[in-house]
Amino acid sequence: MKLKTCIEMGHACGLKFLGECVNNIILHSNIFSHKTVSEEIDELLKETEIYDYDTPIDAIIDANNWELYYKDEEDEKYGVYFLREK
Repeated sequence: MKLKTCIEMGHACGLKFLGECVNNIILHSNIFSHKTVSEEIDELLKETEIYDYDTPIDAIIDANNWELYYKDEEDEKYGVYFLREK
């Protein structure tokens, strides 16, 4: 899993820190197929190793020059943001 997707999912869950987002993915790792779960978690841990888990996700969004946006009206209606390059 990519860092960007992890943060999108964490943001949708109301999480504020990277560690919360990573732990959320690990706790819900059944979202991946049984064959790829360890690969997905390993990829995520590798992408997040440069950050402290106490890092606010807003700081990571800024550091990567990302912005939150809605893909469509339904996303806006339900408050579901996605990330893209600024």
